[in-house]
Amino acid sequence: MDIFIDELAMAFFKLFNKQRRPEVFDLITRPDEVLQSGMVFDGGTIFASGALQIDSSMRNVSVVGKATHPICISALGRLLECSISGGDVLVEGDFAGEIEATGDVEITNTAQVRGLIKYGGELHIGLLVDRSALKLQRMTKAAEVVELPQPAADLAETTPTGSREEAV
Repeated sequence: MDIFIDELAMAFFKLFNKQRRPEVFDLITRPDEVLQSGMVFDGGTIFASGALQIDSSMRNVSVVGKATHPICISALGRLLECSISGGDVLVEGDFAGEIEATGDVEITNTAQVRGLIKYGGELHIGLLVDRSALKLQRMTKAAEVVELPQPAADLAETTPTGSREEAV
């Protein structure tokens, strides 16, 4: 029975990888920037100009990426009380905090995630991930504010003689 569950979990893991858009898959497998496992960050903000792979440990850090480049927290990464904002996000390691992705979010079976996840694209969560510690929120496109012209009757009052006067 255990072998069947492991095979089933691996099948879903492979399925997630195959469902990724090819351009995102290429950026994840060959990131522009890698924060090595020996690095420790405590507080601050990291701005990523390209695809970012995080192998390091972080606490109270904001990671901001471009909408066109993914952010990957590898199985070596450990982020506590952090926030991630960007396009596509892949989580394979430990994460506690808030993720805000305009694209897809994938949480693999090796991940331990706690916190709020806002996503604009698709959400893929591995079968072995503890979902009780997750708060999920689907983002929609921002509503456009449209100004409607006000009718002339609201701007002017009619006098008893029938002529219109501007309201003061």
